[in-house]
Formats: sequence, C-alpha cells, structure tokens
Amino acid sequence: TPNEDVIQVVGLYCPYPYMDSAISHYNSSYARSLWVPVYGTVNEDKFLLFLTLAGLAHLGVSAAILWATIRRFDHIVERAPQETPLAPVLPNLNPTPG
Repeated sequence: TPNEDVIQVVGLYCPYPYMDSAISHYNSSYARSLWVPVYGTVNEDKFLLFLTLAGLAHLGVSAAILWATIRRFDHIVERAPQETPLAPVLPNLNPTPG
C-alpha cells in the first residue's frame, strides 16, 4: 500500500513482529537480520531495546487500566456508598493472648 510506513506503526507495540523476527534470527544457521517495524533491520542491541520498550509500554498500559478499574470499582458494580465502614466478617482473626 502507499501508506505502508504508517501501517507499520502498529507493529511497534504489537508483539508478533518481534516474535517472528527473533524466532527467524535465532532459529536459523544463516545470518538473518532482526527486523523492527518502521525502522527496518537493526542489530541485536537495538532489537533488544525495542523489545524492552514495547514490553514496558504494555506493562504501563496494563497498570493504568488496573488502576482505573480499582479507582472506579464501586461505581462500576453500582455499590452504594457506606455511611459507616463495614465490620470485618471474622473479627477475631488475631486474638490477643491471655
């Protein structure tokens, strides 16, 4: 397509191009280059940098989704606000000795 470079941007955060490139590179006795979307062929150091940054981006997005879900959990499940804190179900989990 005429917009192939724009389409390859998706490959920067998608894990499949990295997996394909690594498997092709390390599973062959031929000198195959490591390919990264948009940037083309790179050496191993840059490939591992791209791989690490893509993994950290995935972890960051996942953490943001979890944080937003935790913050809005009561609203999502439509739990009524509590006027007083709920009593623990098992109040004597750590009884005092004596």
